[in-house]
Order: sequence, then structure tokens, then C-alpha cells
Amino acid sequence: MIKKVLVTIIVSFIFCVNIYAVDSPTLAIDYFNRGYAYVLLGEHQKAIDDFTKAIKLNPEYVPAYFGRGVVYGKLGEYQKEIDDFTKAIEIDPKYAPAYYNRGLTYDLQNLPTCACDDFYQAGLLYLKVNDRTKALKCVDLMKKADSSSPLIKKLMDKIYAEPKKKK
Repeated sequence: MIKKVLVTIIVSFIFCVNIYAVDSPTLAIDYFNRGYAYVLLGEHQKAIDDFTKAIKLNPEYVPAYFGRGVVYGKLGEYQKEIDDFTKAIEIDPKYAPAYYNRGLTYDLQNLPTCACDDFYQAGLLYLKVNDRTKALKCVDLMKKADSSSPLIKKLMDKIYAEPKKKK
């Protein structure tokens, strides 16, 4: 109950800011923020509409593709979810959450090779920012998707590799 009241206050604030600034949102981030608030409220179609408006304003805005993909997943529209995560990856190949979530969707669709490929990529990207915990989570998900995948050992070797000494 408290969460719903808090989200309602946030959404109201966003609407008020937009009303006083201009008649409607004008920036991709404005639509994205409102779409995210709709996600929190469980208003999935309104969230999709706002994420789509953000994308129309800025076709390179990765968070909007990612957010819309997440909502499509909640609605069981898995191909649209995969398409949005794929577009996010095309725009920013270093965006680990898109690989991670697309891997989850592939696993749900019983596509273990695709899932492991994405978990591996996400794991590598998490390692680049020194997040071994998330990289290890990717290993666990790969084991769940396909315990015989050679990518499991490959990622484990990278996680536990000795750091290179600087000269």
C-alpha cells in the first residue's frame, strides 16, 4: 500500500512538472521516466506507449528499448521482448542488462545455446566493470540453461584468472 502511494506521488510529480514546463513531455527521458512510473503501477500498456514515444523521439535511446522489452516480457510477448533487447544491444553492444535479460527470455523459450551465449556475453561485460557477483550469476544461469555448455568453463576461467601485473 505504501509503495503504491509513493509511486502515485512520483507519477503525480512527473505530470505536474510536465504540465508546468510544457503541455506534454518533449524529451525521450521524460517519456521514459513516465513509462517507468507506469511499470511500477502495473499499467503495462501505458508504459509501452511511453517507451515507444521515447524511442520515436530518440531512436538511439537504449533504456527505452530495454524498458519496453521488460514490459513485453511481463505480458508474455517474448518475440517483441527479444526484439527490443536485440535493438538495445545493436545500439550499445556493451549494455550487459540487455544480454542478461535476453538470455533469460531465451532460456524461458527453451533455447539453451542462445541463452548461454547471452549469459556469457553479459558475464564478460560485468567482469569489465569488476562485478564478479553478477558474472557468477551468469555462470549459474548458464548451468541451469545447459550444464554441458563449454562457455561455463570459459567464463569461470576468466572470473578466476590472475589479474595481470602492471609494468
